[in-house]
Amino acid sequence: VDDKLRFQDHVQSTITTASQRMYIVKNFVFFSSKSLSVMLFKSFIVSLISYCLPVIFTCLYASDKKSLRKIFNDATKLGIDHPDIDTLIADRTKTLALRYIHDDDHFINDFLSQCPSGRYLLLNIEPCGEEIVSYAI
Repeated sequence: VDDKLRFQDHVQSTITTASQRMYIVKNFVFFSSKSLSVMLFKSFIVSLISYCLPVIFTCLYASDKKSLRKIFNDATKLGIDHPDIDTLIADRTKTLALRYIHDDDHFINDFLSQCPSGRYLLLNIEPCGEEIVSYAI
């Protein structure tokens, strides 16, 4: 993989689309119910932003991360309760990791079965609060 691989165009397009959709959410906050605006925020904006987020977030420039955080901060200013982007990334990453580790058909299980004794336990993930804790015997 190229070390200069960035997702700047994708992120800028996503931010532009999310900002346009945020206008709709703002109108619902002021002219409709708060529960409907929360539902719209989650379905219009969070679903758009969270697509592939655990994969690409580590490759983003700080300015792109700041722009993504701004959208979530704007929602907080409107009174929409939701987790911040860092919590969203941690949750999505944990979900993906658990899905792959516990899927017997996933290619990583062949690798894990060839590891020396005790190495498989290193990759077992145990939830501890909001973080993922890896452990080994």
